[in-house]
Amino acid sequence: MKRAIIPLLILLSVWTAADGQVYWQTVLDTVEMNNASLAARRKLADAQALEARTGNSLENPTISYDRMWGTPAALGVSGELNVTQSFDFPTVYANRAKLAALRAKQYGYEYAAYRQQVLLSARELCINLIALRKQEALLARIRDDARQTAELFRKRAAAGDATVLEENKVEFEVLAAQNAYDLNQIELQTAEKQLANLNGGKPITLLDKDFPPREVLPPFEELYARYEEADPTLLAMAVEKDAAERDVKLSRSLSLPKLELGYRREFSTGEKFNGITMGMSIPMFGNRNNVKRAQAQSAYAQVQLQSGRIDLRTRLEQLYQQAQLLAASLTQYEKMASTQTAVEMLNKAVAEGQISVVDYYAELAPIYTTLRTLIEVERDLHLTYARIHMLEL
Repeated sequence: MKRAIIPLLILLSVWTAADGQVYWQTVLDTVEMNNASLAARRKLADAQALEARTGNSLENPTISYDRMWGTPAALGVSGELNVTQSFDFPTVYANRAKLAALRAKQYGYEYAAYRQQVLLSARELCINLIALRKQEALLARIRDDARQTAELFRKRAAAGDATVLEENKVEFEVLAAQNAYDLNQIELQTAEKQLANLNGGKPITLLDKDFPPREVLPPFEELYARYEEADPTLLAMAVEKDAAERDVKLSRSLSLPKLELGYRREFSTGEKFNGITMGMSIPMFGNRNNVKRAQAQSAYAQVQLQSGRIDLRTRLEQLYQQAQLLAASLTQYEKMASTQTAVEMLNKAVAEGQISVVDYYAELAPIYTTLRTLIEVERDLHLTYARIHMLEL
């Protein structure tokens, strides 16, 4: 994973402002620092790692003391002191230690996967914000054009050169354009609030005005090999499989007898005895199904890992194909988007009365639809890029 970080930082430096303004990579860094659920998950991973290491110490020693009085009293007093310590076979402690280390590693990978999801959500919000601001500029332009056309037809109607139907048509277009602009503003404010929520409730302003440069994807097999080597979700599954196999060994070692060693002291009137005690607990009943349980868990973890690899490949293939299709579609829309001259010609034609208002909007509508679709396709392409490169977050 470290090998992937250095080229990523080089790439990110192209997309991050040199003047210290809050561009999208800075947003991700800020979200990682302030996100409440990420901080809680980090503490949970630490707690789980500590929990995995507990339970591998010696059991507490047992101390007992008995004191007895004889009847008749002439028999005197007798007593007994016992200090005992029980412990498992050394293989049990070794297997527990290795299992704890594997569990700690697994929890670390699970945290890394959760972190990726949080940062991917932030990255997707940045992309959506850029798209919504582009839509905002376009919709403002559409609204202003509609207002200018409406003002033109109001003057014509006052001079008797326009019909009521034409005046109503342009007023309707102004209303529709304003409504589209207002709805986009609501979506923009919602996205900004969602980004603030990811940032621990602290408002943050994204200054990016355009999408990052389009990229050339690496060959698919190369991309998949990177994921197979460094994807934290897949690594967590692999470690879980190893942990399950170690649990089988631990369960078998728990079938060995548990030993007990201690000191014993007896005393009575005029007599004292000191010695040692030794014992053995034979696990005939308590561990009966534990090995079978561990073996079943190990088989499940193996299947889960295989399924995880298949799911990962399928997901990457879908994203890879989607990116290729969107890139091709974006190229086509970019060729169609050089429409400023056409809009100016239409505005001139309707102003000079060369075309009717119905024909004007019939010609104008597909132009603006193309421009809006261009923004949406570019947004979807960069959302797909973000998901493909989630490994690098």
